[in-house]
Amino acid sequence: MALRQLRYVLLALAAGLVLAACSPPEERAAEYLAKAQQFFDAGDYPRAQLEAKNAAQVQPRNARARYLLALIAEKDEKPRDMLGHLLVAVDADPAMWEARVKLGTLYLFGQAYEEAAAQAKAALELAPDEAGPHLLQAQVLLQQGDREGALREVGEALAREPDNAVALAFEANVHAPVDPEKALALLDAGFARVPPADAKLMHEVKLMILEQQNRPAEVEQELKTLAEAMPEEGSYRIRLARLYTAQGRKDEAEKILRGMAATETDAKDTGGRVALITFLGRQRSPQAVEEALKGFIENEPDNQRLQIALGKFYDEQGRREDSVATLEKAIAMDPRSEQGLAGRNRLATQRLRDGDVKGANEYLQGVLADAPDDKDALLMRAGLLFADGQYQDAVAALRGVLRREPDNQNALLLLARVHERNGDMALARDAYRRLLDVNPNHPDAAREYLNAAAGSGALAEAEKVLRQLAEANSQNVELSALLTEALVMRGDLDTAETEARRLVSGEDPTGIGAYQLGQVLEGQRRFADATAAYAQALGKSPDDALMLQGLVRSLAAQGKQAEAIAELRRRVQTDPKAVNVRLALGAALGREGKTKEAVSVLEALLADQPRMVGAWVAMAELYPATSDEHLAALRRGLQALPGNAQLGFRLGAAYQGLKRVDDAMALYEEILAANPQLEWPANDLASTLLEYRYQDPASLKRAVKMAEKLANSKDPGVMDTVGWAYYRSGKAKEAVPYLEQAAAALTDVPVVQYHLGMAYLAVGQPDKGRPLLEQALATGGDDLAGAAEARQALANLKGPAASNP
Repeated sequence: MALRQLRYVLLALAAGLVLAACSPPEERAAEYLAKAQQFFDAGDYPRAQLEAKNAAQVQPRNARARYLLALIAEKDEKPRDMLGHLLVAVDADPAMWEARVKLGTLYLFGQAYEEAAAQAKAALELAPDEAGPHLLQAQVLLQQGDREGALREVGEALAREPDNAVALAFEANVHAPVDPEKALALLDAGFARVPPADAKLMHEVKLMILEQQNRPAEVEQELKTLAEAMPEEGSYRIRLARLYTAQGRKDEAEKILRGMAATETDAKDTGGRVALITFLGRQRSPQAVEEALKGFIENEPDNQRLQIALGKFYDEQGRREDSVATLEKAIAMDPRSEQGLAGRNRLATQRLRDGDVKGANEYLQGVLADAPDDKDALLMRAGLLFADGQYQDAVAALRGVLRREPDNQNALLLLARVHERNGDMALARDAYRRLLDVNPNHPDAAREYLNAAAGSGALAEAEKVLRQLAEANSQNVELSALLTEALVMRGDLDTAETEARRLVSGEDPTGIGAYQLGQVLEGQRRFADATAAYAQALGKSPDDALMLQGLVRSLAAQGKQAEAIAELRRRVQTDPKAVNVRLALGAALGREGKTKEAVSVLEALLADQPRMVGAWVAMAELYPATSDEHLAALRRGLQALPGNAQLGFRLGAAYQGLKRVDDAMALYEEILAANPQLEWPANDLASTLLEYRYQDPASLKRAVKMAEKLANSKDPGVMDTVGWAYYRSGKAKEAVPYLEQAAAALTDVPVVQYHLGMAYLAVGQPDKGRPLLEQALATGGDDLAGAAEARQALANLKGPAASNP
């Protein structure tokens, strides 16, 4: 091409680019959107998303672009992204009824019922002749308990779209509880009109009805029909295999799964192989699982996923050497692949189980160097940082997880605990609330949230949150019980009683409602009524320790200790294996001074349950805390339960009371080695070293290092240790703020007054230090650790230097 021609071409291209750049945003967005719609209709969702994002970048409030992005997010099963796009679409174009229907449906699934109803109402006003708004309204009415209204509205939807598969499935679902035959007939009539590719939801409803009606032969036939009609949909064959397994037809089930597995490769869905391995593990033997995995690997020796699966299997079977060898071989295929990273994380987990924190960290750092956003490595790393007291770094790691998976429940729970340990209670409560939004039925979140709220003076907030959760999740009795507990904590016993009686009047299979009622009545000092409530609770959970304690406590409050013991004896005779009843009997006998009989009951219990912590504690509490018998019971308990923190804490306190410093420190070392994540043994060991071994440079250095790891704690006892460590290491100025906080919380504790008084003297404030030291000595006397040092300090103040601070 001649130079002149080339210049003309370049000029033409430049002119085109300028014209494109100068075209109105509406036109450019429309062009991108047209391409996006074409790709979406063709099923090419990644390219559709790219073009739709281009349109949204040109026009951020383009309602059509946002709606299409919401549909793509729906295909990708990303409800949060879907919600965000729909909110923008509806805000940008309130008349877009399609977006309102989608938004309302999303609200409905998220149990935001009022918002769903508002969107249904608006969509009906905008498009009364469309099926979608009527179907959404039908779903809202059904949720509100208006079955007839729901049928009327779904009828309106079907009058406009007779072949709407979702509406047909919904109509059948509404009829199913009352007239299952009619529901099945409606579905069968619909199958004749709806293309098979669109009828999956209808088939699911039919299977649900048949299963609820206990019609296994028809379920089997339906699954066979679907498996043959949709061979690419492996879930129906897997469900058929599960049905056969439940019926004891294991050979038929295995044949189906082996047939699926034989046709799968790593490039295809591996559901059949996974289902086969699961089946073999549950119904056959570990050897069968190993043989199957090895068979897969023999056919595909370069399949990293299969090698990793075999390594995990060996790990689960306790075959550590085989596991490590297999995982390392698999990782070597491609250390940076998804499977390679998973294998490396698995090896890190093994190191953690072995107590090799250093080795685990090395693996994790390697993974994160190659994949900085690997969520599993970040989560493990956060756990290690949390255990080591590096809370800010732990938060950073968890935020990395949550950027990728905002609803990761393990990350949210650990984030809440990290904030709580670090004293950031508002952030802790927020993380707990986020977790409860994701999973209101989480086994730990609601309880820990209430504890955090109670500890930070936010019970009013907790009551509001728990009430909303309890109302939205009426089947979760635990949430209602926690609401009652929050009301008790707030002192609102009348409202708590109302809530507890509501619980009792409903389904209360475990007796938790009756137990809560007993607690409320006990708080109102209505002990006879409390006794009846606790007895009702125990009727449903006869071996529940807390319910037993409540019963015994309420009887004792009425002066009926003998009756309490008689009731416990009766229960033991009825069920001699009821361990908590036997424990309560032993403890009650001890409180009545019947030590010999109590020992007999508890020794018999411990012979059956040598790892029952409460029984060892009860045995120790039969004797004075400084007695040889008390110490012996706790030491026996630790022999049965090495490293047990509860027993260790009690024995450590006893050793400290007897000034058996060496024994106390040896015990703290033992508990800390078994529980490196616990704060108290590290604190108590550091505190003891600082008080009794500070003149030894190595001991002082270790104590200071341990204390510095605890510096972010908000526990006043720990803050006292941290401050005293700074004092002992010659950093009195740094010590004072910690010791002041400790003294503000632990008023009139002699040792804390002594520590703060000495720190004040060291920074030249004798007017503050003198009264604290005098008070500490007056209260603690010779029992005060450091009493001699405090007296010497006061004596020095009376010398020549006292007038010149």
